[in-house]
Amino acid sequence: MWPGSCCSSPGPATWPSSGCARNSSRARASIVWSSTLRRAKRARLERSSSRLPAPTEHGCQAPEPDESGWVEVAQFLARELNVGHTGWPLIREWSLVLMARRVRHRKERTSRSSKSWRLLVPAELYGEACREITAYVRENRNLPVARSAPPMVYANSTATLVVLAALAWFHTISNPGSGGNALELSLLGRANSQLIHSGEWWRLVTALTLHGDYLHLLANLGFGGVIFVLLCRELGSGLGWFLTLCAGVLGNWFNYQVHTLDHVSLGASTAVFGAVGVMGGVQAALQALSGGRELRKILLPVGAGLLLLGWLGSSGEDTDLGAHFFGFIAGVGVGAAAGTLIAFKGRPSRVTQIALACISVGVLALAWWRAVS
Repeated sequence: MWPGSCCSSPGPATWPSSGCARNSSRARASIVWSSTLRRAKRARLERSSSRLPAPTEHGCQAPEPDESGWVEVAQFLARELNVGHTGWPLIREWSLVLMARRVRHRKERTSRSSKSWRLLVPAELYGEACREITAYVRENRNLPVARSAPPMVYANSTATLVVLAALAWFHTISNPGSGGNALELSLLGRANSQLIHSGEWWRLVTALTLHGDYLHLLANLGFGGVIFVLLCRELGSGLGWFLTLCAGVLGNWFNYQVHTLDHVSLGASTAVFGAVGVMGGVQAALQALSGGRELRKILLPVGAGLLLLGWLGSSGEDTDLGAHFFGFIAGVGVGAAAGTLIAFKGRPSRVTQIALACISVGVLALAWWRAVS
């Protein structure tokens, strides 16, 4: 007997009748089964490849063109290439193929309630379109599926917290309750509609850095701090703060337009709800431009921002509802514009982020310089 073996030592060629025979049978069966699976898989791949019409042998007669002389190409190729449903992702991908090969085409939905799309080409370009799309599918059929890259996240929470700390420090030297120079800074920087009307535009900016008391400050830093961190992690500190500043200034300007000249306001809450609007606007634009056509999904981020506005922005005795509302609306518009640029150009580079941060600081510095000069 061999050590540790259930089989006898070499001898006459006889079939063993012990448990070793059963193990050997299982091993042979496993080998045969694996070989069968490999052959079946190879045959399936060959049949799949044989179903693909060759680029030069598509041999398909163009269907009858419509009144404008265009014919549909995606439905036939989807069946021949066995690619399934002709939804928006497939139509967009094939459209890019035809665009790269300079084949004139257009896309349209089959019906308003349907998720299927049509890819149309002029009748005289039908054969060329079939060849180009078929060649593309044949070349990429067996490539591994690419996983979408995770969204970029900027690890810059520290920079955002530094800005919030600077805002808290500025309150200690501009708190109206401190008297002296602090009271003067508060009077020079608050958004006084009459003085804005007379030409003191910088108050639209300086009012965003002032607070009535420490409770007002803590409320904005608590809720606003979370929003600012999330926004800057998504867009970067430079772009995030720049858009927040734009939304806050525009919100103050809209608020000034609808109030009488005796209206006075101050506080960063306009910029806070502007940041909420920016987040909703960016996500809505990216959803709309990424192929999503469901209105519910596009408006969902904006609706979530409206819920926050109604929940946190409408309570309090001295709450400036107009500033909160117009800050949010301005943020949605600014965010939608930024989301559109991001969809086509990508997120800003590091140099652009730094430039936008410098512009934001420069605008604040210029506004306060004009206020105290």
